[in-house]
Amino acid sequence: MPLSRRTALLALPLLLTACSGRAPEAAPPAAAPTSAAPSPSPSPIDPRPRLAIAARDLAKTSYKIVQVDGDDKSVWQVHGPSRSLRVTPSGAPGGTIQIGPDRWITGVLEGGVLSGRNRWIKLPRSAGAPMPDVVAARLVAAATGLTETAPGTFTGTVPEQVCRDVLLFGVDAAQVVLAEPSPETVRWAATGTITVKLDGRGRFAGLAVSVRSADGRTTKRVAQTYSDYGKVGRPTKPPAKDVLDLPAFPK
Repeated sequence: MPLSRRTALLALPLLLTACSGRAPEAAPPAAAPTSAAPSPSPSPIDPRPRLAIAARDLAKTSYKIVQVDGDDKSVWQVHGPSRSLRVTPSGAPGGTIQIGPDRWITGVLEGGVLSGRNRWIKLPRSAGAPMPDVVAARLVAAATGLTETAPGTFTGTVPEQVCRDVLLFGVDAAQVVLAEPSPETVRWAATGTITVKLDGRGRFAGLAVSVRSADGRTTKRVAQTYSDYGKVGRPTKPPAKDVLDLPAFPK
């Protein structure tokens, strides 16, 4: 039977394949999927710039600090813009007023030792102490290994010498001014632990520093809690009639 034209056209590819003696080429295999190269882990962010801003901003406002230094507790009323503060100890005689470079402490001189609350002693300007914002800024700048251990809480290490330089520990300052001629010297570890807490607005909420003695038998620790931002007034000088001037300390 003669083939129809359509049948002949359909059969043509098969005939051409048979004449060439080659089988149809197979499609190339699909390429195996390749996994993307892992992206490098982001470097941890240094929190010191953030903490430095919080420390700097302390100079722009007023606030209250409750400080615990060993067994001593005190309340600090700080007025940053005027560079002034008043410190009132809890359960112990004494107190401090600092306005700019001028500093007064309460007490009476009895045999070279301060006691009572009867007089304000004006200290020489060389005996001034840094404001809390300066202390916080220097501690943050010197801290290493700061990591955020909880939301808004940062912990690291700080050189003990820096703590001493900013008169952070009251016991150290008291030894310089009021101690016996040969006070017992404690050797401290080279570094201590610093913890800074910020509130929800990025302001200082807490600052704590602790340093162990070299022999590990004792620890000195200061813990501060910050509150009442913008609510503290500027302290005033004590009445002149109640002030006793001390001579300048020898250099």
